[in-house]
Amino acid sequence: TPGLSLRDYQYDGLVWLLKCWYNKRGSILADEMGLGKTVQVITFLDHLFKVESIKGPFLITVPLSTIEHWRRETAAWTYMNVCVYHDAGGGRDMRDIIREYEFYYKNR
Repeated sequence: TPGLSLRDYQYDGLVWLLKCWYNKRGSILADEMGLGKTVQVITFLDHLFKVESIKGPFLITVPLSTIEHWRRETAAWTYMNVCVYHDAGGGRDMRDIIREYEFYYKNR
């Protein structure tokens, strides 16, 4: 995305995630708070989306207190469609609407 760039240590984390992916090894990205794990994961998924043509869907499970941060960062760093699916006030009716109009699979 124009104007956005990873810090060196975030880039190293992205490269490590990709190396694990290509070597078919599971991975857990963990470090101190505030060092950009969200952006590293988002750019990893964006790489899969753009380079490997894996169009998802990708399920990201996070605490409700961070869900807006993840949505905002994904929208800023990628062109992927972001669908927030949870029970904060919407309940069953809102989940039905999300499934009908926001979850999209080609040739569904």
